[in-house]
Amino acid sequence: MDKLEIVSPLFLLEREKITALTDKVIVEFTNPIREYRVEFKYSELKPRVVRGKSGDPGWTNLGNFLLALAAIIAFGSLLVFRSFLDSSYYQQILLGLAALSLVAHSLRLVKHDKVWFDEKDGSHGFLIKLTHDNREEAEKIISHITKKINQAKSKPAK
Repeated sequence: MDKLEIVSPLFLLEREKITALTDKVIVEFTNPIREYRVEFKYSELKPRVVRGKSGDPGWTNLGNFLLALAAIIAFGSLLVFRSFLDSSYYQQILLGLAALSLVAHSLRLVKHDKVWFDEKDGSHGFLIKLTHDNREEAEKIISHITKKINQAKSKPAK
């Protein structure tokens, strides 16, 4: 059985495992909150492969969370803990959270090489994030998947 596998880190604690078999591609996504597994037949995928660079949207989510946390702390202290307002520690915590939020939003601008495969109906797809550590394996699996998609495309429908 022809089997190629790659584990691609998407964001901090997110991992995507892509397994290319002879008749299908299996994508397994895991993070601390959810896990899912999707199987794609090669005949369901578009022969066009999209290569590009993209930042990780997870940084924006993290930045928004930190900014919201700073706002909640500031608003809560205005209503409940007025004695904290004069504390330099309190101000440092708020400024620190705001600064970390700014850094997280800025990290969204760091782009990584990615390869997208889409279904023919456009409803789903998957991506492979190319890193320094997985680039060679990723290129092998990308060429394997592309070859299998083209073979499935050239086969006559039964």
